[in-house]
Amino acid sequence: MATKAPWASQYMIQQTSSLTDAPTFVSTTKVGLEGTAAANGVYRMGLTNTPHIIPGIGTIEHPTTTGLAEPFTTMDYSQVVGEPASVTLEMPLNAYNFSLFMLLLFQGGCSEAAGKLTAVAYTSSAPTYYCSVVRVMVDNTATKPNVDEISHILYGGICKTLTISSGERDILKLTAEIAGSWARCFTSTDLPNYKMLIANISATYWNSFAFMSSGQEANRTPLKFQACTSKIELDPVGAPGVYSTVGFDKFSITFTNNAVHRYYANSSIQSWILGRLKGTGSVTIPWGDTNYGGNSPLLDFIAGQDFGLRLYTNDGATTDNSIDLTMNVRLTESPISTDPEISSDVTFEGVYDGTNAAFSIKAGYSATYLDRIP
Repeated sequence: MATKAPWASQYMIQQTSSLTDAPTFVSTTKVGLEGTAAANGVYRMGLTNTPHIIPGIGTIEHPTTTGLAEPFTTMDYSQVVGEPASVTLEMPLNAYNFSLFMLLLFQGGCSEAAGKLTAVAYTSSAPTYYCSVVRVMVDNTATKPNVDEISHILYGGICKTLTISSGERDILKLTAEIAGSWARCFTSTDLPNYKMLIANISATYWNSFAFMSSGQEANRTPLKFQACTSKIELDPVGAPGVYSTVGFDKFSITFTNNAVHRYYANSSIQSWILGRLKGTGSVTIPWGDTNYGGNSPLLDFIAGQDFGLRLYTNDGATTDNSIDLTMNVRLTESPISTDPEISSDVTFEGVYDGTNAAFSIKAGYSATYLDRIP
């Protein structure tokens, strides 16, 4: 009996332009984690988890008056319906992969200058950008007749939830929930250029591991928590826009677009509708912090005062492989913890106060290797 270990899978992602676009992974025309749509396409993801891409299934029940307590197959009617496939991707964060999921979540709220993507709140509920995610399931002894039906694909995907997190001495981590439609990778429809992923090694077998040497993997250094600068607007009323450095022990920030899928009179997804954009998070601030320690978070929480919060590796994300997150936040909780030191474990949500936007997110990269909106 053949076995398959989780580490044997490979995961690929490519930007697409519609719900039904199939990925080709052609480095000179398509954009993935990197690429300009003319060169340098990079598609393979190095994940820290091994998620399954499986079809979503739901059931609509229509019980009738059969006189029986149990379901009766010939009179009680159940309609099996499709639901979006969903996959959660976890990976070390760099500006290149972060910019892809920014685009897939913030959609029309994204704009690009040379070497920098900026995301703000969108003004249209219609998505423009999609992706396809492929889990390559082919082993080094996969029989040729079955190779096109083994691997799994999610196409027409958008990012519904995006989380970045880290803590002291660690790297920044990215978690993205992608939702779309599921299929097996039939060569003629869902993955027309599947030979990009596997190599012909004999008349009988394929070998997916030959792909490992083709240079399609991203090799960007993950950003580190120790390289981040964290700041807070201490007096948003008396000194608006003036930020002071605050020490964070750890943080987690999550964005969600609350997207809803629509089928209409079809069995497959016909559109996505972007919902209310929400940004929430938490940070741990030492009680002894010079600028925002003691009761400062608690007093802001009681007053309901919103203020600016920034986290960046480069101010403005003007350098290669850099990020800059600016949020206008209101505290939603301000509990105090005591392990290993007294700290304020505050939670917050991004809010627009009539002047300051709830969030402005930037990712900086080399325009030679990435044109996120070609």
